[in-house]
Amino acid sequence: MKGKELGADAIARVARDNGMSAEDMRNDMQEEILAAYGNRETRNQWDEIFGEGVIPTPEEFVERLGQMMRLS
Repeated sequence: MKGKELGADAIARVARDNGMSAEDMRNDMQEEILAAYGNRETRNQWDEIFGEGVIPTPEEFVERLGQMMRLS
């Protein structure tokens, strides 16, 4: 599976485990991603992880954090 597919699969599994639809989970995640992107206190970290000015999709977010966990 490729990155976005892995992210989508992870979102679907977590949604199912929490009794919600994958679409609702994605919507909730997108709201939180936008809130995190707008946080001035953590902007430098955000830019280092995702790139300056980049707002990832929920799938991209999950994949990138998964990559970071595999590297640590």
